[in-house]
Amino acid sequence: MVWATTASAFVCSVLIFLATNPSVPVPVADPLPPTEWHWSVTPTTSRTSTSNTALPAVTPPRTTTAASSATPIVGAGKTSSSPAPPPTGTTTPDPATVQLRALGAGKCLDVPNSTTTQGTQLQIYTCNGRPDQAWTYTSSGQFTVTLSGTTRCLDGNNQGTTPGAKVVIWACTGQPNQQWALRPDGSVLGLQSGLCLDITNSSTANAAHIQMSICDGRSSQQWALT
Repeated sequence: MVWATTASAFVCSVLIFLATNPSVPVPVADPLPPTEWHWSVTPTTSRTSTSNTALPAVTPPRTTTAASSATPIVGAGKTSSSPAPPPTGTTTPDPATVQLRALGAGKCLDVPNSTTTQGTQLQIYTCNGRPDQAWTYTSSGQFTVTLSGTTRCLDGNNQGTTPGAKVVIWACTGQPNQQWALRPDGSVLGLQSGLCLDITNSSTANAAHIQMSICDGRSSQQWALT
């Protein structure tokens, strides 16, 4: 107890002395030796695949493009990769041919019984798409029809120029009585005769004959290529 009291008194005396004598150096204890740090680096284990399975291929989204092709339309909203078949009992004419339809009668220019006999007078008949109603209008102004491999031309019989002259089929010669002009009013004008293709007596009956008449715009002289 006495030693502790004496030590305390000594310390107090030293502190008082240092406080009143600031120029006296104060011994400083040596610092602690620096701590040595050792870093342990654990190598990273590389990740490897245990399977050689390839990643699944990514399928690109499907896109829809406008039809390149001319897909024919069959009915409302329906398409088909091939044309619809023709009705039973009819023959589809060659794309280069047309029907010559009499507007007043609603019937077509027709070769009777599909004959190829020269001089046969033409008629009108219910339109049926058969070869005897399939006409080709050529660049030289001829109307031709081909039946059983034989081609005939629409012809003003005997090169007639008189109203009522028959219109027949004949071997194609290129003469003016086989040349015809389509006019804006629907009439078909014979270049040699100056007369128009007409239905005898303006009839609308099947088998009514075809002749040439003075062009007057009547319905029996109006035709349409269909």
